[in-house]
Amino acid sequence: MKKISFIVRNDPEFLKNKIFLSEELYGMKSDNFPFKALKKAFENLGHTFSTYDLLSPKDADVIICLDEVNTFKEIGVFNKPSYLIISEPAVYTPKNWDIDNHNYFKKVFTYDKTLITSDKYVHYNFAIDFENYKKFDTVTEVIFSKRKLCSIIAGAMQVSPPHETSKSLLHERFKITDWFGKNYPRDLDIFGRSLLDNKFEHFKGARYLKKFKLNFLVKQIANFKSKYIKKSFKGFIPALQKLEIQNNYNFNICFENSKTNSYMTEKIFDCFVSKTVPIYFGAPNIEELIPASTFINFADFKTYNQLYSFIKAMNFNEYEKYIKSTEEFLNSDKIDIFKTSTFVKTIVNNLSFE
Repeated sequence: MKKISFIVRNDPEFLKNKIFLSEELYGMKSDNFPFKALKKAFENLGHTFSTYDLLSPKDADVIICLDEVNTFKEIGVFNKPSYLIISEPAVYTPKNWDIDNHNYFKKVFTYDKTLITSDKYVHYNFAIDFENYKKFDTVTEVIFSKRKLCSIIAGAMQVSPPHETSKSLLHERFKITDWFGKNYPRDLDIFGRSLLDNKFEHFKGARYLKKFKLNFLVKQIANFKSKYIKKSFKGFIPALQKLEIQNNYNFNICFENSKTNSYMTEKIFDCFVSKTVPIYFGAPNIEELIPASTFINFADFKTYNQLYSFIKAMNFNEYEKYIKSTEEFLNSDKIDIFKTSTFVKTIVNNLSFE
């Protein structure tokens, strides 16, 4: 039996083995299910798998680090077989992508195939929780005609453009929702986690205004910047009701947090399962992972108006092709690479317990 220490984010919702239990996480559906499955797999093999606050890396036989390279280096246990799982894009965790930091690890697991330059690197796809997805009826012409046009469910936006080298898409979310709010507020419903509390106060120059105690001016500018989005904002929805909400719309604006190669999370699958057609923006190589016939690629349109005209004019026969293509995809073995069991096998089969 081996003892495996799991270095995770220093967060009460992750520590004390909570990463293996939670269904909800800060108002979102938890994406920790693959780690719960990984723990079960290790235990079936007779191993102990616990977060590093309960099982110190110093007392472990093997260390697995989930994104937290800085924490791993601070702990300073470098004489144990150690493995890094990169799950976040560089815009959030740049140290994880520093090649020099990879020297500390026996293997590095990554979704980005461009990083696979030697046997040290192992590719994996994001795990999707197919087993626990709710089933929805297929879309009929009657349902299509009764639904509202479009929704977006997002916990984060960014008012100011990111640095030119950044791949963040949070500003793109702001721009498209702002455009709808200005032009067609009735055709887009926006849902989020406290989206209108202080999300719009992080504009360029806000820090200097706050420095000079001009907080009232920051709030005024933030209210001005968000005034069109407020026209379409429908408030907070419980984490586990996302799919039911999306099922009321024909289209969903499905923008990843980052425009990164092969970075494709559960967002597009949530659309597929809830029988809504995703307007996708994210991984530039998305069509290598998902059939192009199942989604609308935002990158194919030059303007928001062009996109709006396309979805507004779509009839049921055209729409049904997306739905049928999606159903065919979900019922095929093409989704095996996204299954939780595949993720678990990838990790377990590439660890050495010698």
